[in-house]
Amino acid sequence: MAPPSANLLISPSSSLPQAMRPSVTLPPEAGQIGVATSTATYANDARERRRRRRLKLQPGYTSAVLRVLSEQSPPLEGHVLNLSETGMAIDIDRKLKPGSTVTVEFCVAGLGRMRGSNWPTFAVAAEVVRLDDVDDAPLGPYKTGLRFVRLPTIVQATIARFIVSAPV
Repeated sequence: MAPPSANLLISPSSSLPQAMRPSVTLPPEAGQIGVATSTATYANDARERRRRRRLKLQPGYTSAVLRVLSEQSPPLEGHVLNLSETGMAIDIDRKLKPGSTVTVEFCVAGLGRMRGSNWPTFAVAAEVVRLDDVDDAPLGPYKTGLRFVRLPTIVQATIARFIVSAPV
């Protein structure tokens, strides 16, 4: 069992006076298991500058249901291609505009604890940040990059544990 302090989150804007804030020193590998958080960024020249490890997944062992918040269209079904603490790539059959806000319910075999004979489904809010391979496959499916904008801390921790435990 983790010590009680392992669940504390003190932000730099905490209302506690500096003298009362706890001091925590983390080992270098702490960043690899998701103690610190950051957002993925992409340079204009398409080089990736990710700060978190991204785990490639076998699509046949994943599922995703995506809903575009600004539309009243039916949900889109697809598969998760890769996953990190800050986002994911999914295959779906429709082009979405970068900047669109979506919700995604996804399931990945091995992520979380089985309930009966099923893996859990996680729900997150995300923003579409890119479409890949549109010219190569103009009729789809479309590899769609998503950046998480809202996900529960427990989901982020579960993803971090899953990624760190996967073979490199």
